This record gives sequence, structure tokens and C-alpha cells, in this order.
Amino acid sequence: SSANDSVTPLPECGTFTNNVFDNEYFGIKYSLPTGWAEKFKGPPPSDSGRYVLAQIGAPDAYKGSNRGNILMTAQDLFFTPLPATNAVELINYTKEHLLADYNVEAPPSQTKIAGHAFVSFAYRSPVAQLHWYILATEIRCHVVQIVMTSRDPKLLDRLILEMNSMQLSSDTSPASGLGAGSSPVCVKGY
Repeated sequence: SSANDSVTPLPECGTFTNNVFDNEYFGIKYSLPTGWAEKFKGPPPSDSGRYVLAQIGAPDAYKGSNRGNILMTAQDLFFTPLPATNAVELINYTKEHLLADYNVEAPPSQTKIAGHAFVSFAYRSPVAQLHWYILATEIRCHVVQIVMTSRDPKLLDRLILEMNSMQLSSDTSPASGLGAGSSPVCVKGY
């Protein structure tokens, strides 16, 4: 990060207040599911421009039979080592490079979450009995991914429905989303 003041929002500086995740840099406000909380603080940004924005899960005292996790990440498209220039290409790359142990449950497709365009993709591991649902969109030259994992696909479907209350910048899209309202547009090499 190159911010030299304490007021410029940074990609990795999301906050949790009153069970709401807020990331000013990306213009995301997300009310966590009832009983869920931030599980761990993310590591610092990687050399390839990958940020862990939030790691959310049911608390240890959760009494439900099926647990789950939500991982929110952002991949800076200027620094990604992958051959992807937007969310659609990144999700297609993920699908094309699944290991043989995984099965596609739902191929990449366009969807709407909270009135905003996302690309979605789902796969599973029959051996581990785990399901991964991925939602991705582009905001400020980053692919923002929301990865939900659980043994219970009904729980994952419910989590996606609950995401319709999420607030996002009006400029998001799976390809060339500007996003974050008044924040400056990212310019490669600037």
C-alpha cells in the first residue's frame, strides 16, 4: 500500500462493527448472518496483489449441525500472475484448473446479488463432502470474490439469499467495474 495518511482507505482495512463488515475502499457493507462473526484477521497483502478482506464463520459455540465459512478476497488485476483481466476470466480459469478430485456443481454464470452483477460458480469434493460457492465481481481494478464453503448446500443457498442485503458501489460488474464511488479510479503503472 502506498497511502501516506490515516484517512485514505486501503483494500485490506475492512472493519467489523455491530456485526457489519465495512470496507470503504471497495464500497462494501455486509451484515453478517445471525450468529456469525469474523473468525480470523487476514494476512498482509501478497506480492501478487491478493488481499484477504474477511474470514467469517459460525462461532465455536454454534449449535447447528452444518458449519460454514465465508472468505472474502480481492485480487488486484494489475499484479495477478493468472491470465485473467476480469472476474469472468478469473472464474473461468478457476473452473478450467480444478483438480480431478473436484466436480463442477454449477458452471460459471451471471447472477445478481443485491442488485449488482456477479459471476457465480460452484464445485464440490465428493471425498471431503464439501461444497464451494463462489461469487465474483470487479471493483476498482480488483476481482472481489466471496467464497462460501460448507458440507450443506442448503446453508450456502441461504447465505447467498441473505447477501441480497449487502450494499455495494453502483459501479461494480464482472468485467471492468469501477466501483467505490468517490474513490479514485485505478490506473495501471500510475
